[in-house]
Amino acid sequence: MPVNADDTVKCIDCGHYRMKDAGQMGRLGFGLCAMSPSTSSFPSSVYPRQCAQFRLADEKTLGARRAWLEKRGEAA
Repeated sequence: MPVNADDTVKCIDCGHYRMKDAGQMGRLGFGLCAMSPSTSSFPSSVYPRQCAQFRLADEKTLGARRAWLEKRGEAA
């Protein structure tokens, strides 16, 4: 689901976001964006941002990510 560029989103809810591919940074709550050409930029999972390329992840992925956040004592 595309969003308006003015809407605030979080990477953890995006289908383009990959924490597992980020190695140690993923364990710290950072990940890689499939839409970014950089493999050395790790955006925060939960920082509110504006992104015209945001696409809502599927329900299974969202559930797993939210469970991971709860385990860490964080909220999405």
